[in-house]
Amino acid sequence: MPCSLLLPSLCPWPHVLLTSPSCRRHRQCKEHVLMLPLRWSRVRLGVRMAEIARVVGVSAEGDATQARDEPRKPSQEADRWAPVEAALNWSSKWMVAGSYVFAVVWKHDVEIMWVLLGASANYLLSLILKRMLNHERPAPDLRSDPGMPSSHAQSICYASTLLVLSLYYCLGTNYLTMIVGPATLSMATYLSWLRVPRRLHTLNQVMAGAGLGSAFGALWFLLWRSLVQGTLASSLSNQIVVVLGSTASCVAVAIYVSGHWLKNE
Repeated sequence: MPCSLLLPSLCPWPHVLLTSPSCRRHRQCKEHVLMLPLRWSRVRLGVRMAEIARVVGVSAEGDATQARDEPRKPSQEADRWAPVEAALNWSSKWMVAGSYVFAVVWKHDVEIMWVLLGASANYLLSLILKRMLNHERPAPDLRSDPGMPSSHAQSICYASTLLVLSLYYCLGTNYLTMIVGPATLSMATYLSWLRVPRRLHTLNQVMAGAGLGSAFGALWFLLWRSLVQGTLASSLSNQIVVVLGSTASCVAVAIYVSGHWLKNE
């Protein structure tokens, strides 16, 4: 059998590449050139992501720093409202004193003298408790005397409680008392709370003064309606004693308070 017939089966020819080396190099260069934009896009994407991460990190750090600094800086609204609160805090004691003077001129009877006597006793009670408790104020450099309870809050709440109870007793429950009563108590609470942001009293000192003043005002009102009013109505001498005692105590308290207020100003 001829060898040429056996060559395809016994001696297979190796596979021959149909492309020349130059063509293969050309194809590789072409593929490399086609891959360049993809590689450059990946590089740009990586650089862009790094820049975004850096910007986000700086922004987060800035936000954290701003969040730490924000509580230390008062807001613009608080700055605008601070002078108003300071003026209200300063004028509240004079408003209470002026309301007592107006009540005396308007009523000028034994009942209003009893109210003034209670105001003097209420203020004296706050001074005694301050000396006994000897609780320091939040800013001793502003006021060096003890601060528990707050005499300011105690006096305001005493007057507001007596006023509201008298309104309900004389006029009953109607639209006027339902509006004036809560409004008066709300205003008294707000004027008492103004001592806290001014660092003249702590919140506990103000709450103690407000509670004592309200309780003392309610007790003084009940004593008048249940016991003192009937006793004074039947005895002229008792009325004279109440009027003289109230006048003397009011004059003494007024002299002491005026000197204390002017010294603190």
